[in-house]
Amino acid sequence: MRHLIILRKFELVIVFFALLGVSFIAYSNSLHNAFMIDDGPVFSDIKLNNIKFLPNTFFYPSLGFEKGAIFNVSDNYYRPVAHIIFLISYLSFGNNPFGYHIVNLILFSLMCFMVYIFIDLFFKNTALGLTTSLLFAVHPINVFYVDYITSTLHAVRFICMFLILICFLKALEGSCKYILYAASFICFVVALMCHETSIVLPFYVFFAGFYFKQMDFKRALLKSWPYWFILLVYLIFRFQCTDLHSTLPVAHMHPVTYLSTFSKIIYLYISKLFCPQGIVFFWNSPWMRGFNAFIWLIGLLALLGGWGLLLKRNSRSIIFFCVTWLLMGFIPVFLAAYPPYDKTFYGLLIEPQWVTFASVGFFIFISLIGLKLYSYWNKGFLIIFIILIVMMIALVRDYNRIWGDEYNYYFYWSQQIDPLPAINNTYLANYYVRKKEYRQARYYFSKALEKKPDASIYYNLGLIDAQLGSINQAREEFLLSVQLDPKFSSSYNNLGVIYFNQKDYKLAKDAFLKTIKLDKYCIEAYDNLGFIALLESNYKQAVEFYQMSLDIIPNEDASLFGLVQAYAGLNDMDAMNRYSRQLLAHGKDPNVLSALKKLLLAVDHKYKYVQ
Repeated sequence: MRHLIILRKFELVIVFFALLGVSFIAYSNSLHNAFMIDDGPVFSDIKLNNIKFLPNTFFYPSLGFEKGAIFNVSDNYYRPVAHIIFLISYLSFGNNPFGYHIVNLILFSLMCFMVYIFIDLFFKNTALGLTTSLLFAVHPINVFYVDYITSTLHAVRFICMFLILICFLKALEGSCKYILYAASFICFVVALMCHETSIVLPFYVFFAGFYFKQMDFKRALLKSWPYWFILLVYLIFRFQCTDLHSTLPVAHMHPVTYLSTFSKIIYLYISKLFCPQGIVFFWNSPWMRGFNAFIWLIGLLALLGGWGLLLKRNSRSIIFFCVTWLLMGFIPVFLAAYPPYDKTFYGLLIEPQWVTFASVGFFIFISLIGLKLYSYWNKGFLIIFIILIVMMIALVRDYNRIWGDEYNYYFYWSQQIDPLPAINNTYLANYYVRKKEYRQARYYFSKALEKKPDASIYYNLGLIDAQLGSINQAREEFLLSVQLDPKFSSSYNNLGVIYFNQKDYKLAKDAFLKTIKLDKYCIEAYDNLGFIALLESNYKQAVEFYQMSLDIIPNEDASLFGLVQAYAGLNDMDAMNRYSRQLLAHGKDPNVLSALKKLLLAVDHKYKYVQ
């Protein structure tokens, strides 16, 4: 028996490293791809620099915390575990994308391995598990998990969801059931705090009990009640503490319009599984109206009717399992598919990672067909299967190259989805900002603004015009930004910079104070307030502001130099020399270090003391 256990563990190790090897072959040309899309805004959060801000991931404005104090960037989201993952990743890898891609590759291999474990345990079919996990690993629809740096949260969510089902089903067998139940509950909470599409999990728990343990509906519901309770608590929290209740799309349109468009989204996603062309960050569908709406509504009814026939004919068949598993994944999409822009204009959208867990049903179905064909045509089908795997890997590597060039990716994306001018133009504008091609960036931001006034677009236009020397225009754009969003702290900070450069120190100080009231972690505002205090010879106040900045980022160059100047003004030689040594030891900005040297030379006895 002991030898069998050792052999079993060895087999599992072999399977994992085989999947890791296949994944590496598919994604090796993506490991040096740079940050893109939302990666920049996520990793620009100043709180990622210090582990002491870890508790901030659980804060939410409605709980009484300032918006700037927390990691949540939207009033509709609550994803603390996701932000913890980003924080740990940033502290580990900083601005080097290679480390993030390596972690994503390992996590993706674990995702594939979890698929294998689940199928092997509960279908008792090793061949089916290997085939399914291999197809899952090489299908281009999953390129997101390695190519997109911030996909880590979805990988963790996927792994947790399979762990929940494995623990639940094993607990039903009576072995260490309380420990397994507890582990599954913890994993469910983690999954919910990664991404809200995890709300579908109780449906899968219910279905797993019904299908694998031959329970009737009533008993399956009884066994799965703790998961429904956890979900209820989560939903109550989300509706009470976030702004989710005001953004549900169903309330904004006719049910036929919404259901028919939702039907098209389902078929669109399934079509990408069968024919993986045009794989991008998300797809969308304009609202279906008139005759087209009824056509797609009939399509949805046909889909549900087919599922009902399978249920009635044989609810224990593996085909029924695959179809049900796939369709259940669209339950959260029904609520989450609405876009972040104008709901009435752009229609519904779907991100493939929302339904990756559900797609396992598709891969099991395809694997079943393949194994059936293999039983009739061994060698011939095996050759075809290998060719298919090689072709899929080649397609994945081609997508890796597209994701490696942000400019080409945006244009490729724009060809795969229905027109979304505000989104496309904003992404292109951000790309040109990062390339410091400001006139091109301004052009695309202006085009995005034609569709809908937006505080962030005015903010970006203000930054660009400031770079181009149009200071008065920049000021007006920052004012428009805060007019649209009075809580836009970055616009207040930049207004303060403009007022400061125009030597209007009172308005500058007011703008900076407004900034830190909205975002108490904006170090630029503290440094600017400290500098104004230095100009006013208010050295004690300058010390306070610079110390606040250093509480956020220890050893920050500008803050340390500001303290040296402030203590020099206070004639506190000990403090001045202490912070001078700290700046010399940790300083990275050559301009700041050069200014420090000039200051120390200006007070020769202090400079000698430091030496």
